[in-house]
Amino acid sequence: MNRSNRTAALLLAVLAAGALAGCGTSKASECSAGQEKADIHSVATDWYLWKDELATVDAGAFDDPSAYLDALTAGPRADQRDRHFSYLTTKAASAAFFDEGENLGYGFGLDTRGTQLLVAQTFPASPVSAAGLSRGDELVAIAAEVAGLGAAEAQVSEILRRASAPATDPTADRAALSKALGSGQVSTRAFRVKKLGATATVDLTMTSAIYRLDPVPGLAAPTVHTVGDRRIGYLPLRSFITPAEADLRTLAASLKAAGVTDLIVDLRYNGGGLLRTANVLLDLLGGARAASDLAYDWKFNAAHAGAVSPVYFAPEGGSLSPTRVAFIQRGGSASASELVVNALLPYLAPAAGPANLAIIGDRSYGKPVGQMFFDRPNCDWLLALITFRLVNADGIGEYYQGLPYTGFPGATCLAADDLDHPQGSADEASTRAALDWITGGTCAGGPILPATPALAARRRLERDAFEASAPTLAQRQIPGLY
Repeated sequence: MNRSNRTAALLLAVLAAGALAGCGTSKASECSAGQEKADIHSVATDWYLWKDELATVDAGAFDDPSAYLDALTAGPRADQRDRHFSYLTTKAASAAFFDEGENLGYGFGLDTRGTQLLVAQTFPASPVSAAGLSRGDELVAIAAEVAGLGAAEAQVSEILRRASAPATDPTADRAALSKALGSGQVSTRAFRVKKLGATATVDLTMTSAIYRLDPVPGLAAPTVHTVGDRRIGYLPLRSFITPAEADLRTLAASLKAAGVTDLIVDLRYNGGGLLRTANVLLDLLGGARAASDLAYDWKFNAAHAGAVSPVYFAPEGGSLSPTRVAFIQRGGSASASELVVNALLPYLAPAAGPANLAIIGDRSYGKPVGQMFFDRPNCDWLLALITFRLVNADGIGEYYQGLPYTGFPGATCLAADDLDHPQGSADEASTRAALDWITGGTCAGGPILPATPALAARRRLERDAFEASAPTLAQRQIPGLY
């Protein structure tokens, strides 16, 4: 597939895939909730991947077009194939995130450890960075002002309890953490924080603001681990957005100049994004691939079979040819993150050959499907609709329970995200496990646990406790972002 056709395919998949024609009416009427619901129905009954499973519902019963979309797609959502992957956003939000790489918030990614809420990652030039918070710090209490930090309802343990309590509990509030942080709007909050390694707490105040997402951190000083005759490059990627593409090329060039033989690709907090950006990463990792090597293919519904041509590798001058690649992932790693792993499997872990690809950390989210975006030219709304599934050169693409799937041909190593050390440091648990596997093929933590209903339910409960209840577009792509 030549580059021009390939680009057209990517635009179809992840940008303004389809525009609904105007009807000669006023803009107010054309962009009304009623028209938006009619457009959702028209597009879904044509393009939705499981269009034959759409529910029969009365659009008039829903004031909110988002609620109507959820009702239409309730069946595939119930069995975890479409876990709110189909959603409504705005063109402004899409441009801010995918094109500009910006977000409104405090500038940290959060994770939980039991009743603790911890900082997992921070973003430069953000309110969090200015306040001096860093990975491993604990948020103990959140309130509208410092004077309220001692109240029982301000304690993070109580906020998380309400967020994860069963619906039968009268104090349950799925949005408890989102409300506490004022997610999605400019908000000023007081925080009681316990710094990593400290026993005492400190109180501080932050106001959320727009900050850059820094999709490929560490460009100024790339990390290369030398173990014996192996030079192991570290490549972190926070999200698949347009600004990441130049950064990935810059980092790959630096790693190539450093003579790396193997790679650690860190996708542990990466919930996906643009397929165009995923292709850049695939091409930079696939220096040994030929132009005839299939990266992945698309599976649409029967009405649109063959709508987009298969995607093949297209190595660049700065592409790397690593012997072994270890992907660090966790439960929030999804979509494009999983696609990159799955696309490389047939080449780095062929069924009859050695496993030169490993997943380090934990089971990924499980999103082998993707959205096309539909709009109406005069309106700001944007419909992201699941329209395709992606399969690799071996035809694999049904990992709804995450990677690894049953029969996964690569290696897997269970490892913690310890938060006590920087990502990429040899002392950090997942990075250490990746280094051990690359250099000796060992996995001290054993393999990643198989998918079970009980495990999936437990992780869903843990995730629900700290993820935004009504996520912004950035939060959909970077789980735990605030």
